[in-house]
Amino acid sequence: MGNPGLRVAHSFIDNHSLNP
Repeated sequence: MGNPGLRVAHSFIDNHSLNP
């Protein structure tokens, strides 16, 4: 897609469920 880092951050957030 765009930046791999962004996907990593999203995966990190999804895994830790920091965002609703």
